[in-house]
Amino acid sequence: TYGTDEERPWTAHHVGTGIAYAVLTFDFNRELFPQVPRVRFEMLGIPMYDPRQDDTQGGTGGQRWSDPETWARSFNPIVLAYNIHRGIRLPGGSIWGGGSDAEDLPLDSWIPAMNACDETVGDPARPRYRAGIAIRFQEEPADVLEELYAAASAQVAEIGGVWRVQVGAPATAAFHVTDDDLLISKVQEFAPFPGTDQVHNAITITHASPSAVWEPVELDQITKPEWEDGDGGRKPTTLSLAAVPWAEQAQQLGHDLLRDDRRFVRHGWTLPPEYFWCEPLMSLTWTSAWNAYDTKLFELSEVIYDLRTLLCSVSLRERDPSDFAHSPEYELPHAPTALTPIPRVSASVSSWSVTGISVRDGDGPRRPALRLAWETDIAEGSISSLVFEVRRVGSQEVLYPPAVTYVGLRETIFDAVLPDIAYEARVGTITIG
Repeated sequence: TYGTDEERPWTAHHVGTGIAYAVLTFDFNRELFPQVPRVRFEMLGIPMYDPRQDDTQGGTGGQRWSDPETWARSFNPIVLAYNIHRGIRLPGGSIWGGGSDAEDLPLDSWIPAMNACDETVGDPARPRYRAGIAIRFQEEPADVLEELYAAASAQVAEIGGVWRVQVGAPATAAFHVTDDDLLISKVQEFAPFPGTDQVHNAITITHASPSAVWEPVELDQITKPEWEDGDGGRKPTTLSLAAVPWAEQAQQLGHDLLRDDRRFVRHGWTLPPEYFWCEPLMSLTWTSAWNAYDTKLFELSEVIYDLRTLLCSVSLRERDPSDFAHSPEYELPHAPTALTPIPRVSASVSSWSVTGISVRDGDGPRRPALRLAWETDIAEGSISSLVFEVRRVGSQEVLYPPAVTYVGLRETIFDAVLPDIAYEARVGTITIG
């Protein structure tokens, strides 16, 4: 279009190396567009490294961290998070992300988390957790990671510069304790119930919706009426999922969060040196005569190590894998709030005619005029006015008679014409809204 344009030539040399760009050409009509239209592009993500596809890391495949040409696109939120932790190299050579070494992201934690995201659920079948997000590289990597972890109901723990991750349901118990394993010489803490301001029985979810041009939309509130009486009424919370453009996944995440949030029991106690190897996000089972527990499952949410005594103080929270069971009945239909173009109204002007007439007074014809006439079968409530253009036959100079705002008149007279001249005219409509 602009290859030979004098002011804005566009030749084969106009190439933006290393960037994605689009050239847009608009046939612009100010009567239809008050400003240049805004546009939005749907794009596939950049290739990402997946250690599961690297046979030098115990996986299967030819991907290599050192060779981005071997990478592939991924919707797996933990694969995306892994790459951000390692650092994404930008075209200019800078690194956006954590810059972590491979040993700082142990695969015995990250690969099970990636596999948990790819678990097949639903009908039609889909991965349990997917993610997609547009990154502006002026954003903080931590903010983007937070959105990706929310898309996978994931928890993350950092221990001495080493990052571990747990997706969805708690991990299989790594060990079992009884009351005899606890140090009774140390303070023990017990919190069976949170404050009323920390209890929730309803949730409102917003997520990025393709049907709304990727703007956030709010899903129908999820409620648990069976909990409301005991909670003293409805206690809503909110969940924002900027990296989840799939409504069915967003609803499942909301239900999972509500159910997991009902696991109120918290404990804190100290373990002897033989448990110094335990880490946050590990799970354990506890049999306790004091608390009437029979192999009850808990997750380590915090571990404090005493390097002098080799004791470790742990904080536990109650967990239950069933809280993350996929439930088809939770994938409720949701009416999309689509931002579609306003439908054009069929507003043709039937029986349109132009007739030359004379404007008369008491002495007879005084001057020429045009009678612009039409029928009144235009859709009621669809047209705000009729507009006209008149010109001499063979001329490009256009005259504009006043617009008619009451179309029921059926005609209007235009007298700004000269005698013995041939004229032609056309009519248009202005729709309401």
